[in-house]
Amino acid sequence: MGKFKNGLLFGVTLFFLQCMDVSAKRYRFGLLMVNDSKSNRFDLQHIGPAIDIASEKCRANYNVEVELIPGYYPHRCSEVQAIGKATDITTDYPDIVAFVGPACSDDVQVVGRYATYKNIPIITGLGDVLKERDEFTTLIRMSYDLKDKARAILAFLGNFGWRYFGMIYRFQDIYYGTLAEELMRMAQKRGFEITCKLTYVRAPNKTVVTDMYDILERMKLCAR
Repeated sequence: MGKFKNGLLFGVTLFFLQCMDVSAKRYRFGLLMVNDSKSNRFDLQHIGPAIDIASEKCRANYNVEVELIPGYYPHRCSEVQAIGKATDITTDYPDIVAFVGPACSDDVQVVGRYATYKNIPIITGLGDVLKERDEFTTLIRMSYDLKDKARAILAFLGNFGWRYFGMIYRFQDIYYGTLAEELMRMAQKRGFEITCKLTYVRAPNKTVVTDMYDILERMKLCAR
């Protein structure tokens, strides 16, 4: 098992235990996750085994049972499916103690707010793509920090003396939009100049519908 899954295993086990009342012996957790995705590395097939092991550790080491209530949705991220599954779980199982997942940026936006409203703890493998962090009072994140990624990009550019650069990123994407904003903020403070910003559109089936040759031609005019 890789370092990420080992970290996830530890984090989920700890999360399970923090949500438990030691006087009880069985707890229900809602598992919100994409199932059988060909492109999402954080789907049930990739992350599910670590969650199962965490559940087994709780039983073997602490004598408590973790019941995972499935809230799976097929193939790809979906805000509609995520909030629908979360609502179904809390309706059918009002004693649910926490959510595990989802692991898609847009899905966490809606489910995270719902979990805050219901005062239900929620853990996700996502990092700091949430702009209004104060609105997600029950959320625990386990992954990357976009500030570190922005610093790394600027350090790479600075190493070669490249102080002027352009940015191309996906239109209306929370992850890349947030990273672009962080880059712009840091670049200004560190003496870089972003000469142009261009976006492209990707369809839900992950097909890029923007003419990327046109984007690159336009970028050449302003970035070099």
